Amino acid sequence: MRVSLTELTTLSPKMKKAVCGLILFDVVAKLAAWHFLYHLPADRIRGKKRNWVLATVLTVSGSPWFLIRGIKR
Repeated sequence: MRVSLTELTTLSPKMKKAVCGLILFDVVAKLAAWHFLYHLPADRIRGKKRNWVLATVLTVSGSPWFLIRGIKR
């Protein structure tokens, strides 16, 4: 889904903050997930690292899901 710049400028200030917060959350979650995927050995991760990388790149929910369920404790 593509959103044009004019659609973003017509949002209310409250909605702009919500969109910026969601984008910030997504970026921080992706960076944290990629850090753990790079530094943890494969036996500490549930499933294949390659699959988790794809899930974090392609979806918004992949990064939080990896951080919650993808790392073996």
